[in-house]
Amino acid sequence: MNKSARVHSLPITKARINLGGIIQQAFHNKNAFLLEKSGIPVAGILGIDDFQDWLDLSNPELKKPSEKTILNIKRAEQFHLKNSLTNWNKVWTHAIASLYPRSAREM
Repeated sequence: MNKSARVHSLPITKARINLGGIIQQAFHNKNAFLLEKSGIPVAGILGIDDFQDWLDLSNPELKKPSEKTILNIKRAEQFHLKNSLTNWNKVWTHAIASLYPRSAREM
């Protein structure tokens, strides 16, 4: 975990409202979240790297992922790659447009 990673406790109702942000923090900032119902811890949210580490430590038999899990991981990687390429293309197009006026590009 990085130095700024923390474990946050919060009620399930707040987690439900802020789920997208919580997942972003778990994934990007390596934060962990302890979800509580009536003040009692009932579940946790971890980023995928921390979750894999937990699986490796808690149950060595679970180390081999199922075919469905492998397929889902490949789909996620393809999705992230496609989004990265799309974003890169937008940045590149904007950079070219700012460097070369439209009249120069049309020649």
